[in-house]
Amino acid sequence: MWIKSELFAAGGHTEQELAVLAEVVARFGEASEPKPRLAVARALLNRGIRLREMGRSEEAIGVWAQLISRFGEDPPPQEPLIALDALYDQSYTLGQLDRFEEAIALCDKLTDRYGHEDALHARVKVADAIGAKSSFLGLTGRPEEELATLDQLLARFGNAPEPALGQRVLQASLVKISRLLEQQRADDATAISDTLLAQFEREHDPTALTELGEVLLTAATILHRHHRFDSALGIDRTLAARLRDSTEPAHRKLFVHAQLNTGACLSRLGRKAEAQALYETLLTLDEHAIPALDEIAQRADHQAQPEMRGQHALALMAQAAILGGLQRRHEALDVINDLIERFGNEDPETIPGLAAMARQARQELLANEPNVGL
Repeated sequence: MWIKSELFAAGGHTEQELAVLAEVVARFGEASEPKPRLAVARALLNRGIRLREMGRSEEAIGVWAQLISRFGEDPPPQEPLIALDALYDQSYTLGQLDRFEEAIALCDKLTDRYGHEDALHARVKVADAIGAKSSFLGLTGRPEEELATLDQLLARFGNAPEPALGQRVLQASLVKISRLLEQQRADDATAISDTLLAQFEREHDPTALTELGEVLLTAATILHRHHRFDSALGIDRTLAARLRDSTEPAHRKLFVHAQLNTGACLSRLGRKAEAQALYETLLTLDEHAIPALDEIAQRADHQAQPEMRGQHALALMAQAAILGGLQRRHEALDVINDLIERFGNEDPETIPGLAAMARQARQELLANEPNVGL
């Protein structure tokens, strides 16, 4: 019967899957043997997940409550933490429904009940519950409690060696930086970013270096948005210097992004000549930078901040320059036309002269390749 439900799930037959899962609960719900009890617990968990995916969140919450009532204190020995997953899913779904007080209460219940567990899965779920609670507190206008809850997460898991927990700590650090800046506590926010930067400079594992770099780039963007340009500039320059010679694709993307950020900061600080010199170096990057530039342009396209408009425009300009140097003139002209169509004659605030540079590049491409169509 369990295999039958999985086949329905794989085939996208959700209603049939739900019917089979309900049948499992009805047929074996009173069983005392470990194997059927496990089947019932899994059926309840999965039924709740499917109901939520179908937009039937209230029903899902009820199904998970049934699982917690049956198996919270007496779980199947094969999966002693199955009620933990239901408890987390229940709290998360309540938050989606804006029932924040109920969600917060369940986060506390999860942390109290499973906070002593040593299993990594339990520790990750506890970290997620604490992080979710902090978010719910913020959404209910309780910023000091939100910060205190973030501190609880950082204190509890800040030195955890497991990568999964390290990721939660980094994200909590980012949220705390943002919240501190919103409260005009810039020195406290900068202290956190300085700690992350020191960690980045000590790190040698390529994967961990990438994760830290991505978090620091986000931190720099947040600092920039709050006009903490010197702090943002320090982060971006450190990232660029550390990753300049790396051939790892993820590191190349971070390097290019850090350079774009550096130029934006220099421009906002009034150091136009330095910004212009840095932009010109970006136009000489090799073809390995194209995927990074394309991703940055796409990401910036969905954001309205002035610095992101500048990054979008410069990423397009750098792509066109690289493609032109590779004699891929049709592609280069497509990118230039896109740039001109998006920005017209208006220079992004952080890049004076870019519109004129784009028009000149277009003329040169057409002159060198007269058969290229507009």
